[in-house]
Amino acid sequence: MNTTRVNRFVIPTWVVMIGMAMPGWVRAEVSSREFKLPLQTAPFATRDDLKAVVLKYAEAQAVWAGQVTGTKVAGQVKRDKTRVVHYLDQPGECGLRAAGLILRVRANGERQVLTLKTRSADTESIQRMKLNEAEESAKLEEDISPPMETKVSRSVSRDVALPPADLDSLRQLFPALNGWPLAKGPLAVVGGTEIREETYDLPNIIFAGIKAKADVTLWYGAKDGVLRFAETSFRYAVPSAADQARQTADRAAKLFQAMQEGLWSAATENRQTKTDWIYDDAGKGFCLRANTKVISRG
Repeated sequence: MNTTRVNRFVIPTWVVMIGMAMPGWVRAEVSSREFKLPLQTAPFATRDDLKAVVLKYAEAQAVWAGQVTGTKVAGQVKRDKTRVVHYLDQPGECGLRAAGLILRVRANGERQVLTLKTRSADTESIQRMKLNEAEESAKLEEDISPPMETKVSRSVSRDVALPPADLDSLRQLFPALNGWPLAKGPLAVVGGTEIREETYDLPNIIFAGIKAKADVTLWYGAKDGVLRFAETSFRYAVPSAADQARQTADRAAKLFQAMQEGLWSAATENRQTKTDWIYDDAGKGFCLRANTKVISRG
């Protein structure tokens, strides 16, 4: 990754490009940017007073924000959502993942939300992709993971009574997939793994007048209740004014690098996303055939 060094922090070239008003950013459809950092699971493994642990982490994040970027935080820690999460793909061949697609189901009570997503470092390819006939409803956002890996993602969600059982049912829900080279076949829960997802809202981070929503997400085995994955993230809407966009991106990048150096961070030993963990760890063996290598889109 190309970088530009500012003091002791390495600032990604995309931050500099925003300040230069590069053509790609002027016309880009990206509406939001999210930074995601895996955390050590041990501090969050307690069930006695978990909110106190999350509060302690929030205090550390507020200190980093103030010391590194002069940024303020506003708001309180509060428990947000509890949902059951699983991912769907074709057993054996994992055709969706091989095509660069992610299919996630989130259930909250009787409501089930099906999300179809694709993600790549190749911005142009993502901008050209269609996941939905009404493309204006498909979100285009930027995801940043350690150390500063940037990918653009497009996703579309809809409520469903039942998740699709096969590729034909999925195509009925998302007709744009008729143009994708996907083989017919049944869909199953990846690795048989169901996750109970708990999220906690953290105080908002204020970058150059732009509010970033921050949270902690904890993944537990739905059956055994064991904590499997911990992650913190912050997200903000990309401002349209070039100067404000540059200042916001610069401060967000500096904070993210400081967070990676903190004691709570698991970035040095774990740079998996939650989706990678589902496929590579929890669902190990679900993708058995030789053609399951993910198509390279960055």
